Amino acid sequence: PPASLCKLCNKRVYEMEKITADQLVFHKSCFKCTHCSRVLSLGNYSAIRGQYYCKPHFISLFKVKGHY
Repeated sequence: PPASLCKLCNKRVYEMEKITADQLVFHKSCFKCTHCSRVLSLGNYSAIRGQYYCKPHFISLFKVKGHY
């Protein structure tokens, strides 16, 4: 099978370092929050418009603020 390439760095991804999110392949070390660069896991990220965020930054940056 053809080698998988990381969506972010475009380098070959081996099985041991591979993470698949939204049907895209990444190196575990490349899969980071766009805002704070924290390494993400499948259980702690959110994505919007092709950008990946840790849950706290996704909430703080994109949560709709209520007006009372």
